[in-house]
Amino acid sequence: MPTLFGKDMDERTSLHLRQTAAWCTQQLSAGFTMRTAALRPELVASDAPLTQLYAIHDHQELLPTAVSFICKQRQQIIEATGLALPELDACLKLGRVYCTDFDTDSCAAATEPSRGFFNDCDIPGWDSWFAYEPTDKLTRLYGWVPNEMYDAVNYGMLVIPVECVWWVERLPAAAK
Repeated sequence: MPTLFGKDMDERTSLHLRQTAAWCTQQLSAGFTMRTAALRPELVASDAPLTQLYAIHDHQELLPTAVSFICKQRQQIIEATGLALPELDACLKLGRVYCTDFDTDSCAAATEPSRGFFNDCDIPGWDSWFAYEPTDKLTRLYGWVPNEMYDAVNYGMLVIPVECVWWVERLPAAAK
């Protein structure tokens, strides 16, 4: 069984991470926002960041459906184009995994420093989403970004005045 940060990862999550790494690396030429229309889940259908955030907060139960939709759409495109998937170990060398619980102050501080990866409500580009983790409070979302985006995304994280998104070194067993 593949591992991530020393934790056994199920085959589905491993595949989703590998597909995310292949897709996001390939999308770098299209820009940092990582918001491909074909992958956009219904949960964030609005173009207004605050409406997207309210939808995420008001419908936490739909976040797993949104992640599943993104993963399915991404897989169909990857299979149709023949995009090669990196091995799991390579994913950890080519980029970083982040987590967000969307518990933000919506101050728009991260949008410019992250070169648009975070929108005005600190929602990361959905192309990077690959797993979720139910919790007692807000559902956590996991995403992956290529090393080429690390500095901008990290700077975006640092300027958000509340801790709503962070880098992870270990994927929890509950992540799906």
